[in-house]
Amino acid sequence: MHEGVTEDGVLSTCGICGCQVHMLDPEEMDWICDPCSLDGWSGFKSAYRLRRGDVIHRNGQRLVVLYDEGFGKRVLITLKGEKGQEFEVMLRATDKVYIHMDREDV
Repeated sequence: MHEGVTEDGVLSTCGICGCQVHMLDPEEMDWICDPCSLDGWSGFKSAYRLRRGDVIHRNGQRLVVLYDEGFGKRVLITLKGEKGQEFEVMLRATDKVYIHMDREDV
C-alpha cells in the first residue's frame, strides 16, 4: 500500500489501495489517490455499463470482464482473476465498480 501524504484537503481513503490521503475533492477524484491514478485507475462505472474486456478492481483484486448480461435491475458478470480463475458475480445495475483505463483483449 502507498504511504499517505499530507497536504490541503480532506483525509480520505483510496478506493483502490485503501491508503488514507488528503484529497482536495474526493468525489471529483473518484476516491482514487494519486499513485493509483498514475497506475492507470481512471474512476468508476455503473455495473450495467461494464463490457467484455474492461479491467476492474473488486475485493482487492484486478479482474477482467469476460461476459456481461443484464437481468433488469441486476447484471451477471463473468470475471477472470489474476491467476486465471473464472467466476461469476451478480451485481445491482447501479453498483459502482472501479475501472482501469486500459482494456484487455479476451
